[in-house]
Amino acid sequence: MISTAILKISKNLSCSVLKLLQFIVMSLFAIVLLVVIPLLIAYIYFAPELPSSHVLKQVQFQVPLMVYSKQGDLIAKFGEQKRIPKKFEQIPPQMIHAFLAAEDANFYQHYGVDLKGLFRAAIYLVLTRKKKQGGSTITKKNAPKNLRKRP
Repeated sequence: MISTAILKISKNLSCSVLKLLQFIVMSLFAIVLLVVIPLLIAYIYFAPELPSSHVLKQVQFQVPLMVYSKQGDLIAKFGEQKRIPKKFEQIPPQMIHAFLAAEDANFYQHYGVDLKGLFRAAIYLVLTRKKKQGGSTITKKNAPKNLRKRP
């Protein structure tokens, strides 16, 4: 009597374990179908248009033409865009903090994609049907602008 009860429990247990394994396999298959394959297709579609990392590393700013006197004094600057590159260490910390506070408060907590911000914005959009929040990051905002300027 006890042995038959143990057999029934073991059959039920193996059946539930089998169902759990089946659920896990089907979930992984669904994830592959719904996430990995579309990402792969998107990569294959956009890959030919993406610049190589070598090209991205060659940044050339449009600095103004600077005219100096014989004594080394700056007389004038000419050019449409007066950009003078600065090293990161030359930027005042207050400027960095102000920029990060306004643009991407979680800048140091993610690697270019703020997933928490994206999910928050998506939930807000679904609930209100309004695009008032965003999951945008400094990386996302600046990369397309800089890539469009490339020849």
